[in-house]
Amino acid sequence: MRRFVFLLACIATGAGAQPTGGAEPAPKGAAPDPKAVAQAAVSMLNGFARCVAQSQPREAQKVLAAPFLSDEQNKLASVHFKGVEPCWTTVQALQDRPTAGIVGGMAEELYLGHHGKQSLDALIAGGAAVAPRTPAEELALCAVRADPTASRAVLDARPTTPEESKAIAAIVPNLGGCMPQGVTMTLNKSTIRTLVAVGFYLLAEPHKT
Repeated sequence: MRRFVFLLACIATGAGAQPTGGAEPAPKGAAPDPKAVAQAAVSMLNGFARCVAQSQPREAQKVLAAPFLSDEQNKLASVHFKGVEPCWTTVQALQDRPTAGIVGGMAEELYLGHHGKQSLDALIAGGAAVAPRTPAEELALCAVRADPTASRAVLDARPTTPEESKAIAAIVPNLGGCMPQGVTMTLNKSTIRTLVAVGFYLLAEPHKT
């Protein structure tokens, strides 16, 4: 019950979230547009995860301390959806590892909230010694290091907006060269945003990982 009430509080206050805007409600009785539903789920997941990180930063840091996309991190992140299974089912349909969206939102909130005003040059220099622990972390770190300015633009755009699509398109050419050898990953706009957020967090707070 406590987690369900907390979820409602996050939605009501919009803590850490950014409005999506632009979506017209479906006419009464009309079947929902699958694309609109998916976009809404992605946006709400991002907002919820940022709300958790803002309200419970130490819990978020515990999740982010685990290797990115590891079973350990998956278990830690899944805890935040206990009691809201219908929402979790919707999110699971969007990607292979739905907890990645939770991790991405948490990383985004903690990075922007604690280090968002730090110069990108200082960030890259300060995180020069950060080494990846998983192939996913290797990809995340490489993407941000390849073009910090373009990568930051992804986080500055609201999720599922044309601005986000444009920002992601600018860094896509870098991802091919960053893909770890022998590793195949399915990337979409949501997972790319997560990779960028995690990359920035790992560089900004290496002592927390």
